[in-house]
Formats: sequence, structure tokens, C-alpha cells
Amino acid sequence: MITAESVFREHLGNALSDYGGHLYMFVEALRAGDIPDEQHARVPGLIEQLKQYLKSHDQPEEDSLLLRYGLIVPGLLNGYVPPITGVFPERGGLYEDKVMEIATLVLRLRGALDLTRLAMPQLSPDSETLLVAAAERVRTPIPDEQWISWHLEIEENEVSLLVAQALQYLDDSSKENKRIGTNVLGALAAFRRDGLGIHASELVQHEEYGHVYRDASSAVAHQLIEQIEKSTVAPGWLLMSLAWTRGEAAREAFVRWRENPPTWATGRFAELETFLRHAGWSLDAQGKRKDLISLQCYRLNTTADKDTSSEVPCRVSSGDTCGHCGGPLAWLFDFSVLPAQLFSGMRSMAPRRVLACLHCASYGGTVYSKYSEDGSAVVLPVSGKADFPYQDDRPPCTLYLRKEEWTPFAAAEPFGISNTLGGIPMWVQGAEFPDCPECQKPMPFLAQFDCSSQKPCEEGVYYAFFCGTCRVAAVSYQQT
Repeated sequence: MITAESVFREHLGNALSDYGGHLYMFVEALRAGDIPDEQHARVPGLIEQLKQYLKSHDQPEEDSLLLRYGLIVPGLLNGYVPPITGVFPERGGLYEDKVMEIATLVLRLRGALDLTRLAMPQLSPDSETLLVAAAERVRTPIPDEQWISWHLEIEENEVSLLVAQALQYLDDSSKENKRIGTNVLGALAAFRRDGLGIHASELVQHEEYGHVYRDASSAVAHQLIEQIEKSTVAPGWLLMSLAWTRGEAAREAFVRWRENPPTWATGRFAELETFLRHAGWSLDAQGKRKDLISLQCYRLNTTADKDTSSEVPCRVSSGDTCGHCGGPLAWLFDFSVLPAQLFSGMRSMAPRRVLACLHCASYGGTVYSKYSEDGSAVVLPVSGKADFPYQDDRPPCTLYLRKEEWTPFAAAEPFGISNTLGGIPMWVQGAEFPDCPECQKPMPFLAQFDCSSQKPCEEGVYYAFFCGTCRVAAVSYQQT
């Protein structure tokens, strides 16, 4: 049985990634034998100086391993051999700036150590064992499919316990603990079929925002609306939260504010529908809802397995070249061999192949193409154009479509899901649904290609969109 306690511990383990650089450096120093023992002639005095500094700053520390490691960091960073000589008097000793730097690092490792004790209570309590285990946990994260399945399969009574634990962390004064609470709620909202369900009502008083309110009840939506309408300043986090409730109450409110702008709807908040796009929908000129994502979502894996039925060639050259940069035009996706039922409903008018210049999409802006029923396409002149000639290589590859439907909002939790057909996009920089250059309406999302899923690892994500009415496809790109 998947329990709230076990899932929460995995979230604690995931939070160790924030300490990854410090943990790796510690393990390397440990294995190299660079951390001096307590019997080293000069170490006791140096440790005492460091302890006094930490105590005077209300951060007392008694862990000898952390303190001894802290003493070698200046030497490690400056290439001294052995590293402990970096704090010897002949190299300036523990002057204020140096001891401040050491203290900061010791406190970071203390945070990692405390977190590891909570995440891995079965381990020996000694610091060395825990810090080595923490570094290994960061190096070998939980596979995202397993990670998501835990949140999908946990029973409702355990969800209640998990939410309660997350809310306790949200109320903690520690920034790190608040982030853990937010991550737990965000994962449940993104991965579970019904989001947080009844638990969304508990979030308003904690000022949580965004996709944690996904598909919340009309009662929760009205709570948010009431707070928004009481506001005298632009309530961005409330507007985003309301958009994510994705229901009729939200639609009516945004239509009302569009027709009669409140006093706070000034500047960047005047474009209220920007918030709707983050949640995967928009309003047409008559105020009717238009979905920008398909809830029929499928995973595209980089490797085939027994459950995979269809190959999806990606980034394959079309044989033509870009008239602007001279690089190859490529089919970002070729869905032509997929079963017809995958292109029903919202995707019934979508292209089976998506053409683009990937170089211009990466460096010049969105690339648009006109597609035909016979599978052909041509790039439109309104497309973005890179300001330097083609010079990089995005080799062709194959993704493999999984048979079973996938939870459509999994990618709302950043950097969790990479390649999908349908669902919500995994925005790297923010929601940017392009407008069709012909009808000026927002284009629904079709699929995404995460370049980091390739080996060797590449950077960035390509997004494909389409306008079925005008038969126009679009490819955009974001990177960190």
C-alpha cells in the first residue's frame, strides 16, 4: 500500500536536489581523503574558532565532520594541497570573509543532513553515511513514471494525510520547508485524475496559487472571486489560481471583468486572458470557452517496450531547406502511422506531420507552416527568422507512443514530463500559445519534444500547435 508517509519521504528526498552541488563536493573530498581528522595538529583550534563564529550568529554547530569539511573548502576552491592549508595563518587564517564563507557552506550541509534524516530514517544516524546517501539520491532520482504512479494510486484517506502534512510545511517559517509543502500539493494536483479535489478548499487561506487549484469546485472558485473583487491592487496569484479552476464560475468572472474592467486591471494585468492560457483555455469574442489542450494525452518514450505500438519519427529532414537560414526543414513530428482514433475529437483537424525550420524556431521565434490533407506542408513567410546562418545539428530520432492514456496535467509540474501528445505543455519560460497568423485566434497545443530526453543531452523544448480551421501549424521553442 502506498502511504502518505512514504510519499512525503520521497518528496523530502527530491528536495535534496537543491543541495546537489554541495553534496557532490563533500563526497569527492571524502573519497580523496581531504577531510582532516580531529587529531590533526591545527584542526582543534580552527574548529573552535569556527564554532564560536557560528554560535555568535545564533547558528551553533557541534558536528565535527561538518566543521572539518568546512575548513577545507577555501583550499579546495583555490587548489591548495592539502586543502586544509587554505585556512592556515600563512594563507590568511580564518579572517572574517573566509569564515563567513565557510559558515554558509556548513549551514547548507546541515540543512541537507537534517533533510536526509527525515527522508531516510532507516539509515545509520552518523553524518558521513547520511551525506553519502543523500548525494546518491540526488544522482539517481526516482523515474518520473514511478513518481507519478505513486500519486495516482495513493488512496483518498492517505491523500488527506499527505495534504495535511504539506499544509503544516507551508506554515513553517523555513523557506525550504515551504517549498516542500508546495511541491507535495503541486504533484498531487498535477498527477491525480481529479487534482486535489475537496482539498483545494484548504489552500485559499495559505495563499498558494497556480495549478494546485486545477479543476477545483465552484465553491472554491467563488472564494477566489470574492477575494479578487475585494482587491484594490492587481491580484496576480489569485487570477492565476482562478484560471486553473477551469470551470463555469471562472469563465463568467473573466467575461465580466473583460467587459467591465475592475480598477486593478491595469498594466500587465489588463490582459486577463493571459492567465487563462496558463491553465490551457481561452475565451472567444462572444465569451465562450475555447480549450487549448486535449485531455486525451499520451506519453512519447525514447525507448520501445512491450506496451509500445507505434513509432513516431522526429526531426526528420523533409528534403527542403529554409529560405532564410539555409538549414534543413524538418518534420518535428511524424504522426502519420498512429491509429486514427488518436486524431479524433479536438485533434481531428490537426496535422499528422509538423514542418519547421528548427534552427529558426530556436533562435528567431515561432515558425508557421500551412499543411494539407495529403501530408504536405510549406513554411509561411510570417515565420520567425534566426539572425545568423544555420550552424547547429538536431539529428533525427524516434519516439515511441505508449498505448495507454496518460494523466493530461502531469507536465504542469515543471520538469517532470517531457515528450507528450496532448495534455498541458511543460512550459520552460511561461505559457505562450501562439495566435494563428490567419485568423488571429490562439492555437491549441498538439505535442512537445524535450531535447533533454536525447543522448547526448540537448537543451530546450519544442512545442507544436495547430489551427484546424486555417490548417496552420506552429512550432516554438523555449529553454532555460
